[in-house]
Amino acid sequence: QHWLASASQRFPIDLPEVQWQTAEVVSSVSDGGATFEKQRDGSWLVRGEIPDKDVYRLKIKLPKTAGWVTGVRLEVFADGTLPSSGPGRAPNGNMVLSELKARMPNLLSNHQASQGASATAASEMAAFEWSAAQASFSQQGFSVEDAVDGNSRTGWALDPFPAGPNWNATWHSASPMYQAGGDAPATLEIDLEQLYGGQHLIGKFKLLIGYVNADPVPTDIAAAT
Repeated sequence: QHWLASASQRFPIDLPEVQWQTAEVVSSVSDGGATFEKQRDGSWLVRGEIPDKDVYRLKIKLPKTAGWVTGVRLEVFADGTLPSSGPGRAPNGNMVLSELKARMPNLLSNHQASQGASATAASEMAAFEWSAAQASFSQQGFSVEDAVDGNSRTGWALDPFPAGPNWNATWHSASPMYQAGGDAPATLEIDLEQLYGGQHLIGKFKLLIGYVNADPVPTDIAAAT
């Protein structure tokens, strides 16, 4: 069982320093039929079909160590196998991330945890809400904040590309979520929605998860499991 609580309720002050860990992707599906090739550095190269629009649906196994998920970082990379060397799959190498969506098993309030909420409630998925965003570079009119504004016609893009082999964007959660870890840690689901059109799709990427270790498990949550 993975009992979760809102960090904004449990921690009225800032959490300790966040560790950014390369995501352990255990499932990757492209709505448009593309395929994903894992690279030695933990990144993923997108191959095959290049549809007009696409959504990459990823499932990530969280660490066995209990802790708080505080945010998501997306790194995108230039690559000689991509159009115009990428990092996107459009003819000019650009990409547009329309929306980043993330979900985890349902967070429980302190009251629910203290009352011993059911395993069924804990298995429901809850969406992250974002409080802040930052990027190493954003195209004019396509800011990193646009990737979490609920509008599929906006998004984060990179043209003209600054010098460098990779670029990144980070989104911070308004209410970090707790997972108890163990031999069967919780799964984080992330959707990379790319709905701008014109094949403005991500070509090579890596996901990192912001994580704050929290062992031992908080006593009120442990008592409810």
